[in-house]
Amino acid sequence: MQIKIFILFILSFIFFNCTKNIVSSHSPQKGFDEKKNEEMLLGKIFLDDLQFVPYKNWYEETYQKYISNEVDLSEIQKIILDDITIEIAMGTWCSDTRKEIPAFVKILHQLNFSLEKVNFFCVDRTKQIPLGFPQEKNIESVPTIIFYKHGNELGRIVESPNETLEKDFLKILQTHE
Repeated sequence: MQIKIFILFILSFIFFNCTKNIVSSHSPQKGFDEKKNEEMLLGKIFLDDLQFVPYKNWYEETYQKYISNEVDLSEIQKIILDDITIEIAMGTWCSDTRKEIPAFVKILHQLNFSLEKVNFFCVDRTKQIPLGFPQEKNIESVPTIIFYKHGNELGRIVESPNETLEKDFLKILQTHE
């Protein structure tokens, strides 16, 4: 009986330590925005990082309020998206990021686009990305949403769409069909 309890204890210890390492393996880099007097994310992040205060409030509010254009969504769905990947440079301090990125993510959700094919990178006000995003991407304004097919850049939505997020997304895809 004591051996069973001991083995159970050891297995529990191993399980909890492995789980702890998996859960805590990602910790986003943070900085401080002196202009807004608040924390900001820097470098590569995951969408889940926006689910924590202070980002959660603006992210959830914009996501919930955004109403997608169903006609444009159905046109995008006609295009094969399997080979499309996306990189997003954004600033959690930036009003355009706070407006466009939650809405864009909602569009991706509605398209059933795998967020595993989307990389999010946060910059500071100088538009420098500390880790993981090549500087040759020429990020001058945020957000910048870059679309790729087979690793080749198709186009960008920079700061805000020319028309709507859906229409700009569609035009970028149609140009390279």
